[in-house]
Amino acid sequence: MKMLKTEKVKALFNEARANSADSLQRLDDAATHWDRRELHRAAEKGWTAATQATNALVLAYRGAEPAVNGANNAYSALARLAKEIPELKGIKDCYTALTVSLYGLVICDGSLDPLDDTIADIRAAAAYVQDAERLASGGIADA
Repeated sequence: MKMLKTEKVKALFNEARANSADSLQRLDDAATHWDRRELHRAAEKGWTAATQATNALVLAYRGAEPAVNGANNAYSALARLAKEIPELKGIKDCYTALTVSLYGLVICDGSLDPLDDTIADIRAAAAYVQDAERLASGGIADA
């Protein structure tokens, strides 16, 4: 059974919120026990949540999810949207920063330092999910 666009957007945001909540819980656990592995997992969950939220946001405006990689990946699709819709520039800039910090530095390079920055970026990913969901409501129209 094919989902309507609005149902798929909601499902993606539900997944993003669940991963975001898991990320924040892992962050709290990591801080309690000073566990760097758990902090890394929190960053991975935060990154996943931000990407799912981006996919939902693009779907809400475009009617199709971004590709996993290539020219129409989440970042490229969001960047094109932000050029067309000025209200999305701030969230595109935030996603760019999360791409560098959580994905590039933490996930790919394995660097958690400086820890304060990594913790702030994990929290920023949670805020990003909320912002993306709010902004997506302006783009949803049944397809």
